[in-house]
Amino acid sequence: MPSTVADLFVAARVRRDGVVAWGTRIPAPDREPGTGIYVVALTADADTLDAALATCPLSAAAVQELLDVRREELELDGRRTDASQFAARLAGFWCADEVVLYGGRAGPRKQVVVSPLSDRVAEYYTTPLGARSPHAGGWPLKTLANLAQLSVHYGHCADYSKAEERMLDHFAHQLSARTRKALYDSTFVMPFANLEDGHGRRKRHGIKGARAPKKPARAQPAARPSVLPSIRPVSARTSAASADALVSAPELARRLGANPKTLRAWLRAQARARNPLVAGHEHYGRWWFSESEARHLADEYRRRH
Repeated sequence: MPSTVADLFVAARVRRDGVVAWGTRIPAPDREPGTGIYVVALTADADTLDAALATCPLSAAAVQELLDVRREELELDGRRTDASQFAARLAGFWCADEVVLYGGRAGPRKQVVVSPLSDRVAEYYTTPLGARSPHAGGWPLKTLANLAQLSVHYGHCADYSKAEERMLDHFAHQLSARTRKALYDSTFVMPFANLEDGHGRRKRHGIKGARAPKKPARAQPAARPSVLPSIRPVSARTSAASADALVSAPELARRLGANPKTLRAWLRAQARARNPLVAGHEHYGRWWFSESEARHLADEYRRRH
């Protein structure tokens, strides 16, 4: 049985606080916390499936724009592609009887303009196709012709990671057999624009290079060795961070109440899986993270343990 927006919020155990049109700021909450989850859907009505579309409404102009922007890197199944092939692959992940197109979360932020949830969704609105940041996840949504007609439902909660996991699990479990069979790949099922589920499992879409590569971290000037003692920076990724903000693997394990060996084994597995938070780590090197990276890694570790 397909899922309404209301179904997903119930499954997430989060009160749905409201809905805004795509491109509209989510208002500040009247209570704490400002973190939470959000769902992009074909309808503003949380209780209906009537807006489901049998055919993926791709924008030929948006597809071509992405191909033009990422001309040098974008590949499909390891080969260069054209607009027709690329559009067909995107359409292969359309869920014809569903109204939910994307589900996401928003955690704490160092700098807040309205609220963490509002700011995160605003980043989603404004991130161009093909860009790496600030919100490149869910980029397939930007290839739709009806983007401006979509609705964003939202709810504030403290346990945003688990809420997102429960929400996306419900979507996958409730997907109809007919829709599942029609998908290009049904190994890991999720809404059209989601590329990863709440467990960190990635959609097998075969698309590579749709987002700009990560910018290499800037090396710390040699004239300032006191800022980053030689024992600390073990890779280019961490060398740009301030020494005062670095968190070691043992410290992260202490915060999590985890066995340090278990945590390090998990970190190595994440590095092999190319998790951007640990990209560039040198084999046998020490683990150091910025406070922001440590928080995000802690969230991911808790979701899986």
